[in-house]
Amino acid sequence: MCGVKQPTAPPPQPTLGPMSINSDESPRGRGTPRSPDHMSNIMAKLWFDHNVEYALSSLKKEEHEKRTRDLRKQLEYISDTNWKYSPVEKYIGQQ
Repeated sequence: MCGVKQPTAPPPQPTLGPMSINSDESPRGRGTPRSPDHMSNIMAKLWFDHNVEYALSSLKKEEHEKRTRDLRKQLEYISDTNWKYSPVEKYIGQQ
């Protein structure tokens, strides 16, 4: 062709979740890396992730403590009622 270059599309910009970092936006726009809105969005995401992890670890700890209490109650019951039963060794002929 006549040596005239056809315009090409700009390369895709990296993305961060649903937002994209686009150099065409104004300095006060939402997607610019240095804007207060952008930092607020990042902080909100980090805060949310932190709270989810904290809640999950707290829930796991509570569940573990509940299982431990239940097992302790069962063990106490077995210890308290142990006198009612003959040892198994007696029935299998080892005593």
